Amino acid sequence: MELGAYTVFTYSLNRNGQAMITKYQGNASNVLIPETLNGYPVIGIGEKAFQNNKKIQNVSIPACVEHIGRLAFHKCAALEYVALPNNSRHISIRTNTFDGCTNLKNTSGTERDA
Repeated sequence: MELGAYTVFTYSLNRNGQAMITKYQGNASNVLIPETLNGYPVIGIGEKAFQNNKKIQNVSIPACVEHIGRLAFHKCAALEYVALPNNSRHISIRTNTFDGCTNLKNTSGTERDA
């Protein structure tokens, strides 16, 4: 597994050259998960990637994301809205992904799995 960094995202690569976001290090309130990082397709958001982020309010997740890890957004207290693609029923969203997101009002595209 290879590790890489791209602006505010740290990621790992699987053997197929696909990226999994492992850490978000930015301070934006609106975050758009990229479809690619340094040319590698993004297929997932790893466990605890955004955990304890106090700034993020809105996140948009593209259709290329297939997996969102356990506790990925755990205790993101300011998070209010998660925009998922229309095909979000094909995204594996782990239990407890949004635990502690006390201001979460809406996730479009799927039911909240908390």
